[in-house]
Amino acid sequence: MSRKAKDPIKAEQIKGVKYFQVIEPILEKLRGQNEHFNRELHYDKYVLMYLLYYFNPVIDSLRGLTEVSQFKKNSESAWDKAV
Repeated sequence: MSRKAKDPIKAEQIKGVKYFQVIEPILEKLRGQNEHFNRELHYDKYVLMYLLYYFNPVIDSLRGLTEVSQFKKNSESAWDKAV
């Protein structure tokens, strides 16, 4: 038996993005940690993605997190481009 396909995640289902604007300045100190010339994902954005995953039970996989990072309302406030 094959597994049933999941419904796609909708932008309306994602909660807590408005709090990223409050948390981002606090996490800005992490951006300079262990910098490397070929790294595009910095620690501050990494922590924000963990928080997004933790507080949204609709995101249940890394692929779902990647899908959510491409939503317009998330990409404007949380990170510069999709992950």
